[in-house]
Amino acid sequence: MGWCEAREQDPLQDRVYSPTFLALRGSCLYKFLAPPVTTWDWTRAEKTFSVYEIMCKILKV
Repeated sequence: MGWCEAREQDPLQDRVYSPTFLALRGSCLYKFLAPPVTTWDWTRAEKTFSVYEIMCKILKV
């Protein structure tokens, strides 16, 4: 778990980055706006990725 900078898709500005909290739990990678504190916070993730899905995209490129 930790903070990273995510690049936003903004046509007006070339590089816009926003802080994002990433957490790996089981076989899923979760993207949060703030770190999860309670069990309920894990259900409120901004986006959830399957680790298998991410690895397939990396290997495909």
